[in-house]
Amino acid sequence: MSVSRRESLSQDAKCKNYAGVSAEFADRLDLTDHQHLRIDNSQYATYYRIVEISENTAPLVVHEDSLDRFGGDDGDEVTVSTTIPQAETPERAAKTGGVHEALVDDGHRDTVAVIAPHAGEIEKHTGAIAEQCHNLLRSRGIDASLWRLQGYSHPDQDISSFRVWHFSKIMRSQDSYPALGRIVDRDFEYVVGVHRSGYSHVEVGGLADRGLRESIGEELHRRTGREVRTDTAEMNLPGTAGILSENYLSGPDDQAVHIEATPWICDREQDSAARAVVEGLEKSPKFDPL
Repeated sequence: MSVSRRESLSQDAKCKNYAGVSAEFADRLDLTDHQHLRIDNSQYATYYRIVEISENTAPLVVHEDSLDRFGGDDGDEVTVSTTIPQAETPERAAKTGGVHEALVDDGHRDTVAVIAPHAGEIEKHTGAIAEQCHNLLRSRGIDASLWRLQGYSHPDQDISSFRVWHFSKIMRSQDSYPALGRIVDRDFEYVVGVHRSGYSHVEVGGLADRGLRESIGEELHRRTGREVRTDTAEMNLPGTAGILSENYLSGPDDQAVHIEATPWICDREQDSAARAVVEGLEKSPKFDPL
């Protein structure tokens, strides 16, 4: 592995997860632009996104400012894999700083998918909210699937799990996530993505009809007392890009909801948030899961 200060590898200022590879290395591993790579370096692990494939470069190049993500240094020998979640259990991932991919799905109907692509310690408690939404839907007889990516930094790292495992543009590297591959072509009628922001207000965005988003937003406001924005023009993170996981997984009607919850809600009002989402869905005339 080589280290660089090339500006092209530092444009993602938040997580610094850009990497370059040589054309020979890309051919050998059958790598493509935007593909995700997992790097293991002794006890530490992280992931990168390929943003450069060049003829005259080292096999793997990362920016100097990103080395704290996996305890690396110039010239280190690292293990590279195109599969991001390995055989880690949730407990093992939390203990050793890994990532676990979880899917609850019957493999048949395509009604509702609830997802938390930044679960574990990446965006804390989003996985718990998604799981409660899923359980509530199933208890009401509504067919629902649940997909989560649960990431954790190593206990010895002085760095957040967000920096280490905040996955971006997952749908450009679908094969890197085996459980996701089992549902990626299903075209769910409705998809709910649960995220955590640093804002004091809630945002209910996504490509779903505004009426559906407003119904969920009203319930979130009623149950949590927080300001809720459902007009995507007023949002910081509207979640309307087609490449986003929830939008990509939704069917031709694009009934995908992207929820950015506050830290307080994620940490203290998980049950209220889950019930608000499910009851908001059920109260909307746009929601017809049968």
